[in-house]
Amino acid sequence: MDRAYAIALNAFREAVRDRVLFGVLGLALASLLFGTSLAWLSVNEHSRVLIDHGIVTISWLANLVAIFLGASFLYKEVELRTLYVILAKPVARWQFVLGRYLGIVATAVVFVSLTSSALLVLLDFVVAESHGTGSSMVERLRGSRSTRALILSLATIGGALALLALSKLKALDKLRAATSGAGLLLGSTALLALVATISNGVAPQETAFVLMSSAMVVLEVCVTAALATLVSSFSTPFVTGALTLGFFLIGRSTGAILELKGRQLPPEVMSAIKLVPEVFPNLHLFVPNRQALSLAFGWSPLLSFIAGLAVYSIAHAALFVGAAALLFRRRDLT
Repeated sequence: MDRAYAIALNAFREAVRDRVLFGVLGLALASLLFGTSLAWLSVNEHSRVLIDHGIVTISWLANLVAIFLGASFLYKEVELRTLYVILAKPVARWQFVLGRYLGIVATAVVFVSLTSSALLVLLDFVVAESHGTGSSMVERLRGSRSTRALILSLATIGGALALLALSKLKALDKLRAATSGAGLLLGSTALLALVATISNGVAPQETAFVLMSSAMVVLEVCVTAALATLVSSFSTPFVTGALTLGFFLIGRSTGAILELKGRQLPPEVMSAIKLVPEVFPNLHLFVPNRQALSLAFGWSPLLSFIAGLAVYSIAHAALFVGAAALLFRRRDLT
């Protein structure tokens, strides 16, 4: 697993340096800002409009990032001839596939964390303005003891990582190499935790919905990235992107397929259509549902629901990545 982790770390570093990723991140932030203008067009549903628009934006763009990275994970290595150098070392092909897949998922987690943090910041200001209380986030940064304690903890962790990065002890080379790549991942999730802590004092219901929706987006991305990895193991980047996007759209449509009444379709056609959710992963399950993510019945049913989705996501991701490893193992690279 150390080799797979090293490959994942390298894939993550390559992905976060890609200009396309920064372009998608900028597009997401611009869309979230546009969502604030849509929120003020509504009468009494400012926060709901902003959150719904923001979650849709984060979900679609996060999956597009996973498809883009998954479609090119093998093509770049072959074109740059770096794959032959990696496989010449004691690295199994399944470790290479698993490492690249984990790198894609880590990149998606950073993307979702940053965009969700921006959404919570905008939510805080929208809620504060709608209640006429001004910038409540600034007030809570100054007045909340729990927030100050969390900031102090994050500052301590950041200082420790900085000292580790500046240290020249050779004994810490391995740990320093790991934290240099994982620092962005840890920092983005810590930023989301900090912003959520502040926003929870302003809009607890909306904050919980955003956090649970973000978790569902990450679980969906795990399946989408696994699909892209599977197709990429035997195809070209363009075909991989097209097929994975098609699978993603079909998976998102399974909810509508299951609700078809069949009054205007022959029974044979309906039987064939009903087989689609059994063949393709039902990605409609990961679309945020306000009733399912409501805190009206407490945290226990909500966490049980997310745990069930996690099992579903991990099972499909393991199946697709395992199939990708088998196909890549039989692929002739000469």
